[in-house]
Amino acid sequence: DGALAWHSLSGLFSDSLALGDEVLWAIVKDHNTGLVAPSGLELETGLERVRLDISYRPDEFYDLVAQGDRVYVLGDTLIAFGY
Repeated sequence: DGALAWHSLSGLFSDSLALGDEVLWAIVKDHNTGLVAPSGLELETGLERVRLDISYRPDEFYDLVAQGDRVYVLGDTLIAFGY
């Protein structure tokens, strides 16, 4: 309906998405501070469950792969998180 779905990501750039069993994962970037973080969002409400700071290089490419309750972040290195 055109309404903002993910209020917790307002003002952030979302680069990559991956759908897990219960969480939608997004790589969020704040170009003002340089912060890069995977953000886990509840599927029904869009509320943020978790945000994990992983980098301060927002110009680099990051990709996500979700499997079950884990998400894998591929950037300069491979990082795995579970929720």
